[in-house]
Amino acid sequence: MFICQLLSVFGVSLSFKTLVSLQLYCLPPVPLTEGDIEKYLKDLLDYGVLRHDRVTKSYHFTSPKVRDQLFSSLTFSDRTKMHLGIIAYYNKSFGESIKEFYSILGHHYEGSQDYASAIKYYEDASIDEYTDGNYRDAILNFSNLIRLAKKKKKVCKHTKLFKTVKSTTLCICTWLGYFAASECHVLHFHNSLKLLDRAMDILSLHSICNNPMFFCSRMAQRTRLIQQIKSMQGKVKSYLHGKIVKNKSLNMREMEQEIFEDFPPLGWKPVESENLINLD
Repeated sequence: MFICQLLSVFGVSLSFKTLVSLQLYCLPPVPLTEGDIEKYLKDLLDYGVLRHDRVTKSYHFTSPKVRDQLFSSLTFSDRTKMHLGIIAYYNKSFGESIKEFYSILGHHYEGSQDYASAIKYYEDASIDEYTDGNYRDAILNFSNLIRLAKKKKKVCKHTKLFKTVKSTTLCICTWLGYFAASECHVLHFHNSLKLLDRAMDILSLHSICNNPMFFCSRMAQRTRLIQQIKSMQGKVKSYLHGKIVKNKSLNMREMEQEIFEDFPPLGWKPVESENLINLD
């Protein structure tokens, strides 16, 4: 049962080698040998609970419902111990390359209810993915970051951005701007505009009276971004028209690359020179 529950908390497929190392960090009731784990995995395969991928040599659940049932069978205390054990495993095992796993660490810190650390890692993962041009991963991370930041506003004070803007509200608005830019980069124009409007609604409620200069600077950035979105929409139409005329197949990656050759990276950056006030 322990192996199943550990897999359910880990959340993704797991190799035998990783499982052997990981379980030592998660305090099993009785320490398991490689032989014990091998036997448990064989039984779980026979019962149809797990499936083995021969290409990646990893194990994963046959159904999300099975995983959810096992996860819900854990007490809060046991879940927390496993989340913290997984975090310890990543920190010990990956050293300098831990940056690749920031979003996973954010998930497990959130699971252990250490929301300050979760937001910190979600922010780092979001900005890193955005900077590296991995916009689809950035979208997932920004989504998690903003969802958690809105629920737990006080812990935003642990993020890098807060040190610049000194306000949870402005942190969320800045993240929404980057989120919108990421959506724009993968050609989700409607989502991008909706996110920008959310940011401007928040700013108008909190700062138009108290800090009009900040609001106006953000409005100008929104206008520029919308102009870029409209230009991109035009390029998308031209690209699609060219493919149809030439009777060529559509390649989304190729289209994105071609469209963004003429555009600089998008996003909102904190404006440090402005006289910011605490809007919370």
